[in-house]
Amino acid sequence: MPLTCPADLVHHNLLHETPDRHDWNVWAGQFAPNLLDLNSCEAFPSADMAYRAAAMSQGVAIGDLSVLHEEITTGELVLSLRSANGFRRKPRGPEGRACASLHPA
Repeated sequence: MPLTCPADLVHHNLLHETPDRHDWNVWAGQFAPNLLDLNSCEAFPSADMAYRAAAMSQGVAIGDLSVLHEEITTGELVLSLRSANGFRRKPRGPEGRACASLHPA
């Protein structure tokens, strides 16, 4: 199922890059409050593991654009939600880098 708006995420497995599920909680708080069940999603001990799971079609992850530049450039991962709708980017991460939701090509 394509991802064109936040409501489409209810049909996808969300991959958390940390066990505390902070990544999707921050994103959902801004773009999809009360829409997603963030407790039933898969949590990983590291961001890299969540990115690898997304690349292997296990679900949708939120990732740091500067870290994933190569994977996005080569098409291994694609940016999910259209920025024209204002949904692609989540608030800047703790390091101040822009992040986006990602899924396999």
